Amino acid sequence: MKKIVIILISILLFIGIFEIWKIYNINQKQVAVLVYHDIVENDELKAKNRDNLTTTDFEEQVKYLKDVGYTSISLDELYDWKIGKSDIPEKSVVLTFDDGYYSFKYLVQPILQKYDYKAACFLIGNVTGEKTPEYHEGVYGTIGMDEVNNHIENVAYGSHTYNLHDEADDGKPMMYKKSLEDLRQDAKNFRNNLFDAKYLAYPFYTYSKDFVKSLEQENYKLAFAGEEEMATKGIDNLTVPRISAIKDINTFKEIFETNKFKNSLGNGLIRKVVKTLKRIIGLNG
Repeated sequence: MKKIVIILISILLFIGIFEIWKIYNINQKQVAVLVYHDIVENDELKAKNRDNLTTTDFEEQVKYLKDVGYTSISLDELYDWKIGKSDIPEKSVVLTFDDGYYSFKYLVQPILQKYDYKAACFLIGNVTGEKTPEYHEGVYGTIGMDEVNNHIENVAYGSHTYNLHDEADDGKPMMYKKSLEDLRQDAKNFRNNLFDAKYLAYPFYTYSKDFVKSLEQENYKLAFAGEEEMATKGIDNLTVPRISAIKDINTFKEIFETNKFKNSLGNGLIRKVVKTLKRIIGLNG
């Protein structure tokens, strides 16, 4: 009986310490790095792809963030904060766009300018041409190098890999079939054919150990995954979590008004184990 009591007390003590640890992690400064894909003009186009938002949806989200006092920060500012070079506002947010859709130029940038917000767009190298085509509603198109070379204020570009945004024959992300040298070569191909990217968004929100190592060897500053969790200073620079912004406005507000999306697991072994298990069973977004 005495042993049972000791065990129960030990369990309760462990739970108490763990809960205090979680509260500490939740209360440290955290940044929501939001991820978007294509922005479209109407609900009909939105319905064609679960990753789409309309311009009305997007502007509603940006207006909400502005109204409640959030400052959008650049990837450079996020990186400088993470390495302790500078601080950021308490209420900071990062807007990122995957796949390089040309809606980023035609539909997103006017909204960014209206609210004086910043954003980053991650391009897929092998579909990026020299010139951004004219916009046609409902027609696929991508940002061209002309836009990258324009160096528009409040806009940054990064890599979504050169030729790894695809699935292998077994339906798994192609990155898992590549060697460390293959992954390094893809990074070099992007830089040789497009620009000297320092930031990358992993295809399909996920990554492998070799992928992370290849980016470290190629001196990338930050790399972004999914994982539906806020970024903290201590999280590894090459596995920064992001939160999908493809949400209705009420669910979107939960990111900032609740603890649902905050990192409560710290930055050590427990978090790594939980996140690895989620990636394995496909729960990371």
